[in-house]
Amino acid sequence: MWPTKSTRITDYFDTNRGGKLHGAVDVGAIQAGVAGDPIFAMADGMVTKAGTVTRGGLGIYIDHGQSIKSRYLHMSELSVQTGQMVKKGQVIGKMGGSDFKDGVLIPNGYAVHLDFVVYINDQATDPLKFFKDGQAIAGTPAAGSGKPNTSDKRKAIVDEASKYLGQGKVRYVSGAREPQNGKADCSGFTDYIYKKIAGINIGSWTGEQIKSGKTINISQAQVGDLIFIENPGHVAIVYDPAKRQMIHIGDDKGVQITDYDYAARGQRMVAVKNVLD
Repeated sequence: MWPTKSTRITDYFDTNRGGKLHGAVDVGAIQAGVAGDPIFAMADGMVTKAGTVTRGGLGIYIDHGQSIKSRYLHMSELSVQTGQMVKKGQVIGKMGGSDFKDGVLIPNGYAVHLDFVVYINDQATDPLKFFKDGQAIAGTPAAGSGKPNTSDKRKAIVDEASKYLGQGKVRYVSGAREPQNGKADCSGFTDYIYKKIAGINIGSWTGEQIKSGKTINISQAQVGDLIFIENPGHVAIVYDPAKRQMIHIGDDKGVQITDYDYAARGQRMVAVKNVLD
């Protein structure tokens, strides 16, 4: 979905600014110079940043999953918070301006506009490749033209979880659920991944998460299912059922891939849950 009611382009992605690519599309206000036009989320996703952006004023970043992200700058007002799930077309804020004075963005001015860009695999991409005359081009993933199928979601879940692999990237902190900020416990990690990629609230701790979805036999486990281990409670994501591997965070090694027999003495697997089908 196009992020504003205006389709008035005031600057283009490939504009050369002093030898440097602009790297975004500027969309002017409906009434030139007047702030306050609503800005919409272009697709479902999770807000990964909402606040002040260096030389961008108020801005919002949204992760839509499947390696697609969007950025909205030069806003006069924010309507969402970091970590919030948003729907396609939801108002996320209001348009502001782009005049700088002592590093502060002036909300009303001659250059009131939205600075908008789409990222594919973390590479800035011209939004006009996905949108035309204010309407999403049919069939493009950024336009949210259709829901990804379950197998796509499963792959996206383990792909997202794998971004945090490695000692030092995410520190195990009991009760934390912010792997994007370097700290999480086991259920906080799975809670974040499922909300961000699948838009599913599986609960904030293992006691809630084990009640979600449907119970299946370990032989039926698929990529992206949840595995629960008892005494103490622990949860992991099925990574490769053929190799009996799961991805999770549980100790000072951070997010890791281990086999299903990771559990220490006295622990045992108690449930496998399918929360996607």
